[in-house]
Formats: sequence, C-alpha cells, structure tokens
Amino acid sequence: MRVDFYRLSHTSPEATLAMLARKSVEAGRRVLVVAEGEERLRAFSQGLWDAAPAAFLANGIAGNGHEARQPIPVSYTHLTLPTICSV
Repeated sequence: MRVDFYRLSHTSPEATLAMLARKSVEAGRRVLVVAEGEERLRAFSQGLWDAAPAAFLANGIAGNGHEARQPIPVSYTHLTLPTICSV
C-alpha cells in the first residue's frame, strides 16, 4: 500500500483531486471519491469532468449500477468521518 499526503495551499481541492485521479487512472487504477455531502460531491464530480476538456475524467455516482464501467465512481456520506490527525 502507498500513502501520499498533499498540502493544499495554492490549488483548489477540485484541481488537486483531478490531478491525483488522472495519475491513478493513467496507472490503470480505479479511484473512489467520497465527499461529505451532496453539494461537495457535485463540485468534485464537475471538477473531474472540467479538468481538461480534451481528456476529461469520466465519473459517475456510485450505487447507480454502472460502477464496473466507471473509472472514478463518486459517493457522499452524511456521516462524520473520524479524525485521524489534526493540526
């Protein structure tokens, strides 16, 4: 398993997500994006579609029955995720 950390200081979360998702998809991996709330989920999803018009990152809502065809399923939760580390 590999874990990387990214500090967001000059780019938006949507742009950073698109960059990381692109690297993963190009490496032949799938990505699951989990956002806190539907509004955030839609912002991430739109950011993936708009990241690079010539090479958009196709994504769809997880649970709609088409996950096998989606390289990047997106989902949201209303639950509060546990804090692993706070600074």
